[in-house]
Amino acid sequence: MKKLPAAVMLIPMALFLLTSCASGCEDVLPNFDTAQSPDYVEDASVFSEYSVREYPLTIPDGYYVGCIAGTETAVYYKEDEILTTSEWVQNTEFYRIDTASGHSERIYQINDGNLHWVNELVASDTGLFWVIRDETGMRIERLDFQSGQVATVKEFSSETPDIILTGGDGFVTWFEESGKSTDFLYACDDEGKEEFLISDQISKQSPFTRAYVNDGITAFVEASRSTQRLCTYDLQNKTYVKQLKVPASSTVADPRANRDYILWSEEDQKLLYTYDIAEAKLGCVANTDSDELYIFSFHLLGDVAMINDHVTNQIIGRQASGSKETAFTKQLSGDHYYMLGAVEADQCYIAYDSDQSSILRIVRS
Repeated sequence: MKKLPAAVMLIPMALFLLTSCASGCEDVLPNFDTAQSPDYVEDASVFSEYSVREYPLTIPDGYYVGCIAGTETAVYYKEDEILTTSEWVQNTEFYRIDTASGHSERIYQINDGNLHWVNELVASDTGLFWVIRDETGMRIERLDFQSGQVATVKEFSSETPDIILTGGDGFVTWFEESGKSTDFLYACDDEGKEEFLISDQISKQSPFTRAYVNDGITAFVEASRSTQRLCTYDLQNKTYVKQLKVPASSTVADPRANRDYILWSEEDQKLLYTYDIAEAKLGCVANTDSDELYIFSFHLLGDVAMINDHVTNQIIGRQASGSKETAFTKQLSGDHYYMLGAVEADQCYIAYDSDQSSILRIVRS
């Protein structure tokens, strides 16, 4: 399992700029204070199509779990060996869990004697992507499952800010700083061969902002002059689905979307809003001032807003259009602390449970 030097393989990649807008995609968001916020009622029967399972991990002493990723048939995670003398590591191991059997196996290891830091994991049916930084700089790499070889997808200088990967449904996305008033959003296919620029008008937000991919759709915020636009983009057809002008008095942060809904927060993450694309209807699924929630993170799974609440330490599901909710994880015994949440193919939600050293997986059948 010796790591190949990055220079051994460099995936040839074509770069395209594709920014067409489908007919009817431009619209204006209603004022946020008009959003209806229902009184949510616990009703687990409404969510009967969802199943919940945790996969226990065996973490050796001196190691910790840094990233997770998933597909419809597998969950992936990485372990780093802790060095007390450095923030970087010398040994990183990657594991695959078969979600049917629960069997875990190591599939790759970086242990070439050099200090490094691996951040981010994105999985597809054919490969595993990550970002690695070492003394030579930073690069996106891809492990090919069939050949077992690692190739460099894209290289960056050592001065480049951290690249935050997200992906799914055959694509990987990331933002890059431009040095100007707006940034870039790129994507590539899951073979790492075709790169395309989605937008060069990305509104600067947190350095940890992601362009989440769900059901082949990614969501992001564009800015031009004093105007913000909440956008959804079809990665397969390479076209905008929606470009929604944001009211001047409002802000949009951390959006994620599928083909039916958009979910986002305001900057302080006290309010979560939804937008029903077909009905052009704005809603509010969480208000921390009245709901007694602490929204650590949130995702969109089908028509359900998945809220990682750090008051109850539960994963709470709320209908995007409706008034029913459930605590998906209340059936699990013991203490829990969920982090590293993600959604794969609009079918399953995963998170790392640091209290139980396990990976939670909630599947929509």
